[in-house]
Amino acid sequence: IRSAPRVRPQTIALESLPAVGQCVFIPRATWPDYACNECGGHGWLAQVVKTVKQKSKKYNDYIVVAFSFARDARGKPYEPAELPLHGLELFVAWPPFSDDESST
Repeated sequence: IRSAPRVRPQTIALESLPAVGQCVFIPRATWPDYACNECGGHGWLAQVVKTVKQKSKKYNDYIVVAFSFARDARGKPYEPAELPLHGLELFVAWPPFSDDESST
């Protein structure tokens, strides 16, 4: 198991359906009552495994994600989750390392 990142990634707002395979950032505000042990406690990283474009404007488009690092108390990955696009962010890059971080 790879260790979870300790810093918040650089992201942009998700305004349209991402491609399957893209990495998204789920802000902590999505599930404020859950412990977050990655990205400095700011949220979770996940990979898009499915996109759903609704035919009717009555329903919102959504994505299904698989969590990259989040695990349950037994160490098993959480089940994939269906999420609306609102509030999600598209992963862009990791911030540059500071002198303190590069020496660890």
